[in-house]
Amino acid sequence: MPPVAGSEMAETSTSTSQQLPHTLTLLAENLRDATESRHVAFGRWISEDHLFVMHWPSDSAPCTLNLRAQQIPDLWRVAANSTSAVTLNDHRHWLSSEYDALASRPCRSVMAPVRHRQRVIGVLCLSERANPYLVADLRILESSALLMAELFAEMESHQLAQDQWRDRDQEVAQLREQLRMADDRCRNAVASIEELVERVHDLGDAESQARNYRAILNAIPDVVYLKVDSGYQFINTRFESLFGVTNESVQGQLDSQVFAKHPQLAEQFQRNDDIVRQTGQPLRIEEVAPHADGPHLYATVKFPVFDDQGQVRAVAGISTDITASNEQKRLFTELMHAEQLQRHLYPVVAPKVEGFELFGATYAAGEVCGDYYDFISLPDGSVVAALGDVCGHDLPAAMWMIATRSYLRGLLRHPAALGEIAEALDELVSLDLDASKFVSLFLVRLCPRTRQIKFTAAGHDGVILRADGKLEVLHSEDLLIGIESQHRHEGAAQLEAGDLLLLWTDGLHEATDSSRNGFGRSALLDIVLQNRERPLSEIFQTVYQEVIGFHGSPRLADDATMVLIRAK
Repeated sequence: MPPVAGSEMAETSTSTSQQLPHTLTLLAENLRDATESRHVAFGRWISEDHLFVMHWPSDSAPCTLNLRAQQIPDLWRVAANSTSAVTLNDHRHWLSSEYDALASRPCRSVMAPVRHRQRVIGVLCLSERANPYLVADLRILESSALLMAELFAEMESHQLAQDQWRDRDQEVAQLREQLRMADDRCRNAVASIEELVERVHDLGDAESQARNYRAILNAIPDVVYLKVDSGYQFINTRFESLFGVTNESVQGQLDSQVFAKHPQLAEQFQRNDDIVRQTGQPLRIEEVAPHADGPHLYATVKFPVFDDQGQVRAVAGISTDITASNEQKRLFTELMHAEQLQRHLYPVVAPKVEGFELFGATYAAGEVCGDYYDFISLPDGSVVAALGDVCGHDLPAAMWMIATRSYLRGLLRHPAALGEIAEALDELVSLDLDASKFVSLFLVRLCPRTRQIKFTAAGHDGVILRADGKLEVLHSEDLLIGIESQHRHEGAAQLEAGDLLLLWTDGLHEATDSSRNGFGRSALLDIVLQNRERPLSEIFQTVYQEVIGFHGSPRLADDATMVLIRAK
């Protein structure tokens, strides 16, 4: 049966009222302590979701009793409908099973609701075993309930104030963070402005320095220029006056465009620039440049210009005209004419020979060349390939090379063995050459269809690189042409498909590096072996690039010539 408000209340009972103050005093002290410490210190009180009752037996030792859960709504209804303290007729069935012995004794209970903001927030209950409570006891309990309500009101206000301060602290913290971020933005903006101002100043200084440098370069009597991969980037006034161009007109143009009327010279300029780009080192050379009064000889220094990453960004050059006199100009002009004549004497294209593939090329150490190579078609359908090297690489050597070529072509008009041809050539050359001049020579006759070769060698070896990778040297058994007339030998060899006959002059394998180390025959043959499947022209270019890279300059100390014959 649910608890109900009781009507029976003893008005006077000195013994009971004398017993109550101790219990209520204890409650009041606990309430006071709770108020001072801002929390409920006297024990748990009745709430909507968790119901407890404080009980003090006759010995005043407090204990906590759990109320039966099913009675909570009825007790809460009584408290919600009460405006003051009331007595409870029966509460025995509220007590938990562990207190059944105590619950079997008759006792009375009083209750006072705790209200806050016009709603019941809790209940204060007191119980005595035997004696009923007086009206005065109820008033004290009501006062205690009011005190409890004030306590919770004060705690709520305190909590609200704390929340407000906490919110305000958060707002202040957010405001401080916003101010810090704004300050950072201001600092960054100031730094950006300062950097921009500094760049403007630096730009002004750079432009001023550029004008000064330009004025200095334009005052130099030598030719000065700067080239990038896409073409010229700067030329000085000396360059402009000599070659009839302007700094603006040559921007982005290559040598082949600026010197379009002189393609061979333009090609040489470009080749020298490429060496500087590849090696990253300065290059000191002599170059020929076209002038209105004819070609002029220049002593040129070309050097790399690096970017911030250490890569070659451009090639700069300073060229000084070293054509000292009209006589030197005349001699140099004649030398250039000789170079052009000699160039026209080399085969333009190799002839087509059944069973063979032919290639030849030469690079002169100077303007003219003492090396010689030729492909001569004979009336019987065979072809003679010739490779020769006249001692020296100056103009006299070039003239003797031309003479040797003429003698040999004349002799090959008559059917004869190559040994006999070499003997006749030796006699003719010995009559004309002085004692200090001589010619090394290798002649090989190619027989179509059979792939057989016959050869004679005068101080010059040949090498056959077989298809299986083996090397076979065709040794020279005879002296150089022009030293002493003698019987000349003739040898023979059979080439099979894939075999490669290799002839070259000593300008290739005798090239040296800065420490005077020679490139060597073995290194040359290794390159050919590694590239043997490639086209013959690519084999030669690979060898040549490796040699000049080793030498550190595109100008070798001696002429370089190679003839390649592959059996098909």
